[in-house]
Amino acid sequence: MLSRLSSRAVSCVARRAQGQQQHHLQLQQQQQQQQQVRAFSAADSSIEVIKGMEDWKGFMSKDEPQPLVGYFTATWCPPCKQIKPVYEEMAADAGNAGIAFAKIDIDDARDVAEAVGIRSVPTFLFIGKDGQLADHFAGADAQQLEEKIAKLKDQL
Repeated sequence: MLSRLSSRAVSCVARRAQGQQQHHLQLQQQQQQQQQVRAFSAADSSIEVIKGMEDWKGFMSKDEPQPLVGYFTATWCPPCKQIKPVYEEMAADAGNAGIAFAKIDIDDARDVAEAVGIRSVPTFLFIGKDGQLADHFAGADAQQLEEKIAKLKDQL
């Protein structure tokens, strides 16, 4: 009887370990899919994804001086989700070709958000061709976003 119990216990432990292993594999697959989606959307929409201070410095010091737009966001932020498609559409618009667009997730690039003083999301920074802050605003206001980008176009 003891050997029968121990073989059941071993079988139970083996099933539990197999279940944990399957769960771990599922999590890895989900993470890989999320990374592929992020890479696809970044490549597709001509938005530079900033992951830290090095990326931000590179974005700010383009070889060719040009106006820049920085979109500070967070995955958990409902207004950010609301304005995201508008921002992506503006970045992909051929009429905005001379403007560089960036997306900065404050949870991934906390150092950048702190360095530029981001207090809420979404926040947009508009940087002129001279490298100086031209304007900024916080909130998911599509009309205001369009107006500020139009002002940057004047610098082209």
